[in-house]
Amino acid sequence: MSTRSTTHFKTKYGTDPIIYRHCDGYVAAAGRDLLTFLETIQEAGTAGPSGLASAYVAWALGEAICQAEIVMDDPGDIQYRYTVERVDYTARYTVTVEERSLDSDTWTSYELTPELVAEAQAELERHAAARS
Repeated sequence: MSTRSTTHFKTKYGTDPIIYRHCDGYVAAAGRDLLTFLETIQEAGTAGPSGLASAYVAWALGEAICQAEIVMDDPGDIQYRYTVERVDYTARYTVTVEERSLDSDTWTSYELTPELVAEAQAELERHAAARS
């Protein structure tokens, strides 16, 4: 089964473009990809959240990451929800991750950081090694 996620791009006007990622939605993959994308955008200058959503889909397709599309609402099958918010009027963004518990409908929220991604990737590698 695929691990699905959505990424919300918050704006001050209430618009909220949502990207639905059909696979690899966990922090070690989708979180890593999102931080890499935002780093690329920050180096290029500022972009508004609506433009960011389209740019993220195009970037994800170009990187051959996974199927991603713009949707109107969160589908009911997601395990991770990422929320991207611009810091004031700068080219910097913060990302919050919400993770749905597998045994209930409770969500845990935390900030997405490069350290968190590295930790998640290391955990994924440990699990893969244990299965070998």
